Formats: sequence, structure tokens, C-alpha cells
Amino acid sequence: MYPETDIPDIVVTGELLGSVLSLLPEKWDAKVKRYEEEFSLSRDLALRLYDSGYAALFETLASEGKVGPSVLASTLVDLPVRLTREGVPEERVDDALLVSVVRAIGDGRMAKEAAFDIALSVGSGKARDVEDALRALGLTSMSEEELEGEIDKILVAEAALIREKGEAAFSPLMGRVMEVARGRADGETVSRLLRRKLKAALRR
Repeated sequence: MYPETDIPDIVVTGELLGSVLSLLPEKWDAKVKRYEEEFSLSRDLALRLYDSGYAALFETLASEGKVGPSVLASTLVDLPVRLTREGVPEERVDDALLVSVVRAIGDGRMAKEAAFDIALSVGSGKARDVEDALRALGLTSMSEEELEGEIDKILVAEAALIREKGEAAFSPLMGRVMEVARGRADGETVSRLLRRKLKAALRR
């Protein structure tokens, strides 16, 4: 074979090679490691996110900074699986539904614990959208003031338990508060407020 003399040579410079390499997709192991380091995800959750097909959506929503990366990743990974197991057609579990649920959490319109019930209501056609589902299920987010009021009521009602168990009363009290607040208040917020108020009650 003879070289084609009428076609000019293409010189592959370091700059050209670098620009080509920059267009290649990120290797799976590098992406998983980046999720662990940049977003503090566990290795297992980072792998599940990569395999879920929602990695690009995760990065878009994570850039908004309104929902913690672990909560966001868990929602995107687990919610579609749970919904399809409940009989929601896969075509109804689309990006639009997931984004609306995540943004409702990020905006404080609902607690993350309500994500499944809200998404199920919308995905099954019982509600038009997230706002409609929140109204129908009575899962609009509680303010901290409302939550503190409910905690105060429970602490008064369970005064005997508190006297008997002291700080060990936290777990049963947490259960009581979550009966009222589940789906309307974030569990971490409930825990923080309850611990503070329980300590104050024990100092009296």
C-alpha cells in the first residue's frame, strides 16, 4: 500500500488529543469515586445512583443546593423502584414527577418522609400534582412553631413516663411525636427539638 499523497497529514498534537479526551464520558469508577468525595455519599449509594440511570438528574438537582445529597440520591434511587412495585406504570414515574417531589422537599413544602405517599398519589392518578396530593393527604409541612406545640402537649401528657425513665424516655416520646408529625415534619428536626425540650423538662 502506498500513502495517499493528495491528503494532508493530520498532526495529533497534545492539545488536540486533550480536547478529544475531554469529550469522552467519565469512567464509571471515577464517577462513583467523585460522588463519594464531592457529595459525601456512601460507596453503596454512589454505586446504586450510578446504576439507576438518574445520575445526570442527581447532579442537576444537587447543584440547586436545596436538598442534602444523601437524601436526594436515596430519593432518586429508591422512589421509582417502590412506585413500580406498587403498580404505578413506569411511564408515569418520569423525571418531572421526581423533580417536583424533590423540589417540594427542598422548598420546605413537605417532609422527606412524605415523598413516597405523595409520589404514589400523583403516579397512580389520584392527585393531579404534588400540591394536590399534599392537600388531599393533609401532609402540608408543619412549621417549627407548630411542631414545638405538639411536642409540648406530648411532654405534658407523658410527664409520668419522663419522671420514670428520664432521658431513656426519648425513644417512646419520639414515636408519639412521629405519630402526629410523620410526613409533615422531617425526622431530624423532630429529634432535635424533642431532645432539647426533653432536657429542659428534666432540668425542672
